[in-house]
Amino acid sequence: ALNHQQPTAPCLHPFIGNPSNEAIDGIPFRLMDYIELVDWTARQYRDNKASMEIHIPPILQRLNISQRNWLEACTQLERCRSTAVGCQESAEQAKLNLNKRRIHLLRLDS
Repeated sequence: ALNHQQPTAPCLHPFIGNPSNEAIDGIPFRLMDYIELVDWTARQYRDNKASMEIHIPPILQRLNISQRNWLEACTQLERCRSTAVGCQESAEQAKLNLNKRRIHLLRLDS
C-alpha cells in the first residue's frame, strides 16, 4: 500500500497512541502497549486451557529484539520491500527455504 500511495485497507486500523479531543479512527494506544497486552493475556490461567508460565520473559525479550528495532521493522516493512524479517542467521535459513541465492533482509538484530 505504501509503495503505491494507497491507503491502508479499511479493516486495518492504525495504532494512534493516546487519543486526543479530535475524533480519529484508530486504535487508541501504542503498538507496544498492544504487544504487552497480548503477552499478558497469554500468561493468564484458565482451567483446562494452555497458558504461558509467569517466569517466561516478555515476547520481545525472548526473541532478543529491542523495542526500537521491532517498531522500526513494523513501520518500514512495506517501504523497503523486504523478502524476510529477522537476524542474519535466519536470513541464511530463509534463502535455503525459499531456494534463493539472495534476499532482502529487514534486520532485527542491528
